[in-house]
Amino acid sequence: FPYTTLFRSLLTFKKLDSCIYYRKKKYNQNDSIIQYKKYNHLQDIEDLLKKGKDNIFCPYFFNIHKSKRCANLTIMTYNYMLNPIIRNKLKIVEKNSIVILDEAHNICSILENLDTKIININNLENIHDLLQIFLDFINENKQDIISEDDSSNKIFELNEIEINNEITIIKNFIKEIKEYNWDENKQLEKMKNSENTTYVFEIDYFIKIFQKFNIEIYYDILENYEKLTNDDKKELIEFGRIKIKDLDKLVNKIRKFYEFLYQLNSFNILQNESNINENTETKQKCKNKQITNEKINSFRFILKKTEKKMSFEIICIDASYGFKKYLSINPYSTILTSGTLSIDSLQNLLDEPFYEKLNNDNVLNNEQFKIDIIKGYINDDKINKFSFNYKNRNNIQQIKLLGNEIYNLANSVQIGGILVFFQSYEYLNKCHRKWLEYKIIQKFESIKDVIFDINSNKDFREELILKTKKNKNLLLFTVYRGKNSEGINFADDEARMVICIGVPYPNLSDPKVIFKRDFLDKKNKIKDSGFTGDIWYKEEAMNAANQSLGRLIRHKDDYGIMICFGIEFYYNIDKLSKWIRKNKNQLWLKDNNKMYYEELNKFLTNLRAKFPPKSQNLENINESIDDIREDDESDYDNEDSYYDY
Repeated sequence: FPYTTLFRSLLTFKKLDSCIYYRKKKYNQNDSIIQYKKYNHLQDIEDLLKKGKDNIFCPYFFNIHKSKRCANLTIMTYNYMLNPIIRNKLKIVEKNSIVILDEAHNICSILENLDTKIININNLENIHDLLQIFLDFINENKQDIISEDDSSNKIFELNEIEINNEITIIKNFIKEIKEYNWDENKQLEKMKNSENTTYVFEIDYFIKIFQKFNIEIYYDILENYEKLTNDDKKELIEFGRIKIKDLDKLVNKIRKFYEFLYQLNSFNILQNESNINENTETKQKCKNKQITNEKINSFRFILKKTEKKMSFEIICIDASYGFKKYLSINPYSTILTSGTLSIDSLQNLLDEPFYEKLNNDNVLNNEQFKIDIIKGYINDDKINKFSFNYKNRNNIQQIKLLGNEIYNLANSVQIGGILVFFQSYEYLNKCHRKWLEYKIIQKFESIKDVIFDINSNKDFREELILKTKKNKNLLLFTVYRGKNSEGINFADDEARMVICIGVPYPNLSDPKVIFKRDFLDKKNKIKDSGFTGDIWYKEEAMNAANQSLGRLIRHKDDYGIMICFGIEFYYNIDKLSKWIRKNKNQLWLKDNNKMYYEELNKFLTNLRAKFPPKSQNLENINESIDDIREDDESDYDNEDSYYDY
């Protein structure tokens, strides 16, 4: 492709040609139905890519823009459903749809995170550098573009000027921000949290800081970057002397900044009804006083500042804000499902009436699992509580005792793997160092395949965990709220015991936690819901604990043992999941616990006799499915070989 192709895609935008695969084979709704019948099973990404190449059609267009018209069931990630930018762009969720949101205990944090936007000064410097590459590239090839197509002159010059202006705006902004003395500004509140100084803005003042930026430039770049071919990108990276992955990272920073400005722009629209666009739907939303108030009250606007870094943040502290935006698409019904959420708490956080509530027992028989809450230990008739609050995490005696007790538990579980969850990577690292010092890790390794979810590359760790767990003898040390607590499945003998170390309370010095508790306290005073910031704080912690404990049970014939270390679990028994709470047992460890460990081993041995291992494990089943699919592929070109959906 000549340089002019790249520049027209970046600068004239609207002239970019359509995808060649889309041009070669245009679809209608019947084509989509035929394709589904022809391939007779759900297509994953690899399937679609292969079929697209073989039949010369665009897999993305076919899957997103065409197949959805004839699909009765669409499965997607949360972001496609809840992020208004993605949802509006793809138009994948239609009015009167029935929506099922699984793992709904995550819904509030996801909604808040989607509406929380951050931009730091380093990102702006990177964006400045990328825009400069665009501008230099324009100047380098300006004459070629003019000579080939004079009609593009006006649009080309306009975009060149706008990019140059934005470069100047960013440069001046960074200079002003770095030189500004925020402590002298009386309009701002200030708080200190760990090494950060946090300044709290009023929304009007916050918008004023960023009003010089031109949001349209970033929108246009993002829209057209998606249309660039690999050859187009190659020309750009060769000129800028950057790597393709670095180019993608830089453009992603533009995307984040665009979303940041988009969020600010939405606040500005709501506060200035005279500037509302003539779009009827937008006018109706902005005139709704309740939504307007929620927008203003549901956010905090801060500047975080250290000696080395500075970032501006729009913090969403109210999930109901995003949920109201989702409900504006008018779904026929929304079903929220989860094995660990508190229905009443979720209703308070989403601030919407639930027309039906269903709280079932687990499918398990109560004899299939047990949960022991270990409150502490008795040594020489002296009672010592296990406590894992922040002040007590430097207790070396407790760390040493904890390691020895985990070894005893692991040694008692001769069937299957064990998952151990910690409150933070910081505490996990601290225990790891001390256990190395006391040679406790050597004891672990003598009986189990040990993995500490720390230090090494994230992708490598995940691959190692997935590989090791198949041996069904894994002892994994990890953290609450991580991928191992929800994203990775530990089936059957891959996990027969889960050990939870302390209740994972959110960080009290985190500005979002401070704002959230204050927000809920004020909301409770107005609505008298009884749902205070302190209740949320405790339930947020116990939801994470419940989710980790739930790793043990994956189906009706599963079984295992749950162990909770810490007096904090005793204080929060009422917040354990209802089905877990039924089997609770509280105890103090003693010097000679041999009988206790023998009971644990006997418990698992008896259950294994009742629920023997299946003759064909999941791995073999998956292999069989792959074999079947390979055999079926030879029939795809036969028009008669499809299921009649």
